[in-house]
Amino acid sequence: MSELRRFVLFHASGEPSPEALALLDASPGVKIIDRTQTRAMLVQASLETIDLLSRELVGWTIAEERFHAGPGPAMPAQTRDLGPTRS
Repeated sequence: MSELRRFVLFHASGEPSPEALALLDASPGVKIIDRTQTRAMLVQASLETIDLLSRELVGWTIAEERFHAGPGPAMPAQTRDLGPTRS
């Protein structure tokens, strides 16, 4: 079994057709994680399954979900020795 990944599916021209939604619902190996947005949804599936679906889902943009680490705790200010100070 292939590794399951999460993908964002975005329908560029507005609300997807009922046929496209039915295809996603009926596709084995596809789990819909979030469908709260009209034009986008988050699904979990294998890369192979998404590749097959992408041929059927005309008008959709499909991208693997990516996470980016947020900024960490504030770094302490670095100090450097500038040598003796002049007065």
